[in-house]
Amino acid sequence: MAPIPLEKLLGPPSVPGWYWFKGDTARWEMLSEVRLIDGELHMMKFYADNVPVAETNGSWRGPLRPSSGTTNK
Repeated sequence: MAPIPLEKLLGPPSVPGWYWFKGDTARWEMLSEVRLIDGELHMMKFYADNVPVAETNGSWRGPLRPSSGTTNK
């Protein structure tokens, strides 16, 4: 069964979770975790400080849905 494509959001995420993010000047999307920190949603980056989601410029797709099973048996 093929995975269901993720919806492109009209704006930044409004709930924590895992999302695909593509910056306005980026060539590729990156998988990003969005967390609630001190009442504000933040994009967790491995190469920089966490960025408030409201300050990001780009497009978002998601959120990723939890897996329904394992791939190894």
